Amino acid sequence: MISGSCLQRRWLHSQEEDTGEIRVYRSSSIPLPPTRAPRHVLEFANEERVISRVGGPADSRVAREGRWDVVQPEPLILRLTWDDLSGSSLEVIECSDTVLQIRILTGSID
Repeated sequence: MISGSCLQRRWLHSQEEDTGEIRVYRSSSIPLPPTRAPRHVLEFANEERVISRVGGPADSRVAREGRWDVVQPEPLILRLTWDDLSGSSLEVIECSDTVLQIRILTGSID
């Protein structure tokens, strides 16, 4: 069983490892090869805060913040409620110290 506490770190999208609908993220402590565009950063912080950072104009980062909560424990389904009042949900396929695999069920996390 995957717990929500496993998520609480900073994750970098490793799009080279994506398969079909599954997105793969690596812990920010793991070096990833450079890419042409900035990597998507997904950070699950204390007190159920979530931050999504994507590449913006001139390679700057654009941040989106919100809250996350567990909707269903198994399989682990999360609801993300963004500060801009939009929402999304995702299924956590795998979570360890080094890898996070997710499937986006609704909305966007970018």
